[in-house]
Amino acid sequence: MAVTKLTAADAIQVDGLAESIRGLKKAADDLPRIVTGTVRRLTKEIMLPAARGRWASQPIRPSQATSAITASATQRAAGLKLRASVHPYAYGVEFGSKRFRQFRPWRGNRFTVAAGSATGYVVQDAIRDNLARFEERWEGEVVDAIRRRVLA
Repeated sequence: MAVTKLTAADAIQVDGLAESIRGLKKAADDLPRIVTGTVRRLTKEIMLPAARGRWASQPIRPSQATSAITASATQRAAGLKLRASVHPYAYGVEFGSKRFRQFRPWRGNRFTVAAGSATGYVVQDAIRDNLARFEERWEGEVVDAIRRRVLA
């Protein structure tokens, strides 16, 4: 099975995804679309509400959680995006600041999946806390889709 990892851009990427997609296409033409659709849907269902909830509990502009964090998805990855062009303080809320006192203390911006990692206050914490649940639901739904398409 492919291994899940997170990049600095907070996207959920799967090692060996291209090979997996080719294998799925051989089994049934619509399986790759189902798999990527599942990743997109679960990102919106699990990760996005968790990150927006964390943003709403921050002291800086809690009412703008809905527009400051959005879900993004491509064929190869799904993730959460901070809309810093619209909300210039978004990176300060996520990472903190060494200079500006209205933000929490700087925690760094090197993302790791390790429990207890100190980077990120909002999006990265939400991803770390919900990754196991995301992977469990993703694996279950993908296996179910394969069973329905291939073994039916």
